Amino acid sequence: MQSSKKVLIFGIDSFTGPFLKDTLQASGLEVVGTTISLNSFSDYFCDITSFEDCCSVIQKINPSYIVNLAGISYVPHGKVQDIYKVNHLGVINILEAVTSLDITPKIVFVSSAQIYNAIEGQEINEQNKINPQSHYACSKWMMEKSAQLYIDSLDICIARPFNYTGAGQSEKFVVPKIIQHFKKKESVIELGDISVRRDFSDVRDVVNAYKTLLLNKDAKGVYNICSNKDVSISSIIEFLRKESGHNIRVNVNSDFIRKNDLKVLKGDNKKLKCLNWTPNNNIADTLLWMINS
Repeated sequence: MQSSKKVLIFGIDSFTGPFLKDTLQASGLEVVGTTISLNSFSDYFCDITSFEDCCSVIQKINPSYIVNLAGISYVPHGKVQDIYKVNHLGVINILEAVTSLDITPKIVFVSSAQIYNAIEGQEINEQNKINPQSHYACSKWMMEKSAQLYIDSLDICIARPFNYTGAGQSEKFVVPKIIQHFKKKESVIELGDISVRRDFSDVRDVVNAYKTLLLNKDAKGVYNICSNKDVSISSIIEFLRKESGHNIRVNVNSDFIRKNDLKVLKGDNKKLKCLNWTPNNNIADTLLWMINS
């Protein structure tokens, strides 16, 4: 018989994983995770590109809830084949493993807002047209379409997060890169177009959204996770200048500017708010947390 309080997080050693674990444990849930690292003693090893690995760990844990955070999230990742193996085929392995074991956990798969066909200045809701523009986005859209094939027999939610950040995120991403340059009091930073405006959420609000999707019985289908606000990269830099008292010069590197990149990208979070989820942190809260951590 399944425990009603056991959650299996694939990719618990990701940036988001520890925050989700803490949030779920604070709600009284038992959390078990998988990692691709061989150095973890508290979690299970699992390579989600292996059906056998997925089946073995799910059978051992017998969870009532599953969240998949295992994936390649850095868009310019060099090995295209790996992106599809992990982000798409990995999810099929999880779904096939669950089906073969004849269990019915609530499952949350993490997709991406990058799959949308965004229109300048238009808030993006879940009914927006789809038009992925990178291998990463394509892999997530393929994952979603494959997951829909199991929707009649399994309880599945799809989360589409927009940009989010927080303490501990890799410097490959723009906000932690800027934060680290200020912390180190660097005189120059190389960035792309700093006039672009993006919808940034705090990772602590994102994991609360995942918890909501897991535990709310009314949560079905696809949900945007976003702040419903847009901020420019230049305004983030200016905020950090004022808070730190340190000035930094921005050199624009054309290599960091994506072709056909939209100037403004903002999400609509009304559907998620209908489940009584509310973001608790604005961008200033997030930046202060990061600069002081």
